[in-house]
Amino acid sequence: MLEPGPAVASDPAAVIELARRYGTVSERDGGGAWPIQSQVPSGTFSVTNDAAPLHTDAQYRNDPEDAFLLACARSAAQGGDSILLAVDDLVATLSRRSDWFSLQGLLQAPIWRWRTPEVFDGPRESEPAAILYPREDGRYSMRWRMDNLVADQSAAWAAEVVHQTAAIDPNLAVLKLRPGQVLVCDNSTVLHGRTAFNDPTRLLWRVRVHR
Repeated sequence: MLEPGPAVASDPAAVIELARRYGTVSERDGGGAWPIQSQVPSGTFSVTNDAAPLHTDAQYRNDPEDAFLLACARSAAQGGDSILLAVDDLVATLSRRSDWFSLQGLLQAPIWRWRTPEVFDGPRESEPAAILYPREDGRYSMRWRMDNLVADQSAAWAAEVVHQTAAIDPNLAVLKLRPGQVLVCDNSTVLHGRTAFNDPTRLLWRVRVHR
């Protein structure tokens, strides 16, 4: 968590400059800084006030960005809290299941695709890929979002297990970004989400980066 202050967090150009410390700023999906605010009654997470289940950003791209920043210009009076879950913690929870080896095999198989939200340009569907990636250091990376996942029926149960387990994982962390705060998050080792909110003035700026 960074605290550069409201002047930086409310200025998209300043947030972009801050993001350059962490990599090359991505120009996809709305350009350098994309406003996260309630704009329409339904749609992808960044333009509604609905709850956002745990996910990784840009999972519908064949090469999702490595990290992202969320800069809080205005927080909601109630709700709109960020939810975070480390992928390794989720895997540890899943690995205690009796069907873990079958589940693991499906999650690591390159059989999953995601649809691109209508608000963004680009291919309408990603190429097949795995959900879970073991790393050389023994940890795991993940590519995840449930609502735009294209799953074969024979494997859909695995996605449902991930979805339900993540939602109640005991390692979930909830935090409320305050004006002037910036969350910096690894996009492959941490899942993030959001609680619902009603305050139309809530505004965050999202910047994604490639390392």
